[in-house]
Amino acid sequence: MMESVFFENKKYKKGEVYDLPREIYNAIYPSAKFLGFKLDTGNQYKVDCSYFDFFSYPLDGYGRLNRFAKDNITFNPNSKTILYIGTPLILGIQNNRDKCKRKVIITMFESDRLPENWVTIINKEASLVLVPSEFCIKVFERSGITVPVKKLPLFFIQHDVKPEYFEGKNTDKFVFGMQNALVNGHQKGDDVLLEAYLKKFKNNKNTLLILKGRQHHYQALDHEFIVYARSFKNVRVMIEDFSDVEIYKEFYCKLDCFVFPSRGEGFGIPPLESMALGIPTITTNGHSIKDYAKLGIPVKTKGKCDSYYVGRGADSINNKWVQINVDDLADKMYKVYKNYNHYKKQAEKNVSEVIRLYDSSVFIKNLQKLIK
Repeated sequence: MMESVFFENKKYKKGEVYDLPREIYNAIYPSAKFLGFKLDTGNQYKVDCSYFDFFSYPLDGYGRLNRFAKDNITFNPNSKTILYIGTPLILGIQNNRDKCKRKVIITMFESDRLPENWVTIINKEASLVLVPSEFCIKVFERSGITVPVKKLPLFFIQHDVKPEYFEGKNTDKFVFGMQNALVNGHQKGDDVLLEAYLKKFKNNKNTLLILKGRQHHYQALDHEFIVYARSFKNVRVMIEDFSDVEIYKEFYCKLDCFVFPSRGEGFGIPPLESMALGIPTITTNGHSIKDYAKLGIPVKTKGKCDSYYVGRGADSINNKWVQINVDDLADKMYKVYKNYNHYKKQAEKNVSEVIRLYDSSVFIKNLQKLIK
């Protein structure tokens, strides 16, 4: 990956935020470099259905699921059942709908009410809806979905994390970190995390907070928040599109504690990735994360707040996320910092349970049963 790129005789550094038109930004950071990346577990599974190959950005949730399906599952092209992965809107764009008698979709939502057009198209087109959490089941049914809705927990991909990866960690500082940060609306709770961190560690030179964003979210980044976060010497802003392997080596292996106080998740894979490495993981005790929050360090919620989706304004109307209890988050972070050996041992003890429940092979077995 390049440290800098030239465009129209100007040099742009990787990871910096520039006020540029979309077409120039896309020329500098083309998402195409990720299109060839496989999400290969080394196993080949069979699922008795056909599959609708739908493109979404390779590093986002639906994109990773579709890459996993293409790289690890052998489908039956002659089946009358077809599997979709993505938002329900893709249900209406299948070309061979006359040949298809049964449409199954893997989807999810992050707030407490579905958009009306989702409800309409699901009830019209879908035969079965697979969602990853108890929260999603309640949201879909409460919103008016009349077709069957079943639970299919998602998974994380284990990668070979070599001992030398941890050698790059700054051992002089205690490092907190989160990823998918810095987007307008602060769905992931990065603003709450920064507030909690400053409450306990503002003048603590022995700690560091890493807020990791994504380059491909550039147009949706909260630039003012980024400038504010960078004003603190012990806060580091990282804006980078890491591959599925790089994220372990370049981010998770730098951390002492992973923090993910998200206001709303359809499922939330990053905390599971962190837990699987035995990293003490602080996460929201609400929405979809509530299904596995006990495997980490749960943070209390404090009522609800308005949802906000960049570029998806209609999805935000009358929808609510949970609000995070900042004081409880700050207290949990301080406890992990002061009693690290205790929390580290507990995190390492829970690794086997995380793998038992959320390995990709478990996902496939559940999918095979639900398809039948």
